[in-house]
Amino acid sequence: AALLKLLRYRKGGVFFLYDNSQNVVKPQCNNKEYSQMSSANHYKLNKLVRDKSVQRMENEGALVMWRELEQPQRIPHLLKKLHEEQLEVQSAFSMGDKKNMTNELSDLMDVITALADAADIKMEEVMASSEDKKRTRGGFGRGIYVDKIICPEGSTFDVYCARDPEKYPLTN
Repeated sequence: AALLKLLRYRKGGVFFLYDNSQNVVKPQCNNKEYSQMSSANHYKLNKLVRDKSVQRMENEGALVMWRELEQPQRIPHLLKKLHEEQLEVQSAFSMGDKKNMTNELSDLMDVITALADAADIKMEEVMASSEDKKRTRGGFGRGIYVDKIICPEGSTFDVYCARDPEKYPLTN
């Protein structure tokens, strides 16, 4: 028999047992609501969601199987979420909808804030680092774009580019 673990839940006290592959084994109740839900559409989300999303889903009548990740488990899921939000920011900008751009940028900021928290870094430290970089290296406000760099062998930028030849290929 596979080792089973108890995950969580549904309002009204419905608990589910899952096997190690995250498959529902059996709801731990004789809940009429669950039997009615078994004919509904079932979706596998496998994603990090905002803290109040479960409540919103349940308010719409969904049966939600969820768990709260421990701090070290959050980072890979936050990194995945960061990529997801980055794609949504790109989509919003390509559509040119300022309200959607604003919403997606706020989602991106929320994920960055959660990542800092998960790594036990205060956002004040992140912002101070950002200000320091702006002061010493500049920001991105002017939109400077480098097509190519020709640098002396062994220089700081030569070493930097040579470390990642897929990202910075040598050209003639």
